[in-house]
Amino acid sequence: MSYAFDIEGAFPTKKNSYIICRDVTKGRRFIMPSPKAKAAVELIAWKARQAIPHDIDGPIKVSVGVFGRRRDLDNVCGSVMDGLELSGRIGDDRQVDELHAKRIKGSRKDGCVVAVEEL
Repeated sequence: MSYAFDIEGAFPTKKNSYIICRDVTKGRRFIMPSPKAKAAVELIAWKARQAIPHDIDGPIKVSVGVFGRRRDLDNVCGSVMDGLELSGRIGDDRQVDELHAKRIKGSRKDGCVVAVEEL
């Protein structure tokens, strides 16, 4: 069975959107994802819950098509994988046996198309 959904608009990738914070009580610094990157992963999770009607236990194939401004495909795939995990439709990203990423040229809009297929 195959399921697909799209994300419209620019979304920051988790890898390139970090905030350096400081714990004033202990004096330590720590890094956390920016609120915009966290919101993008939550949007992907929401879209995945809408598109995939049940939990998938077996191996899957994920295809990601990215359009709009140039950005690293591996970072976009990382955000998509985090969103799929957060959705609860897949248990772990270790279920992914195939991962395809492609930049789609010719579109001025930012976004991506995600297809999940059970193997």
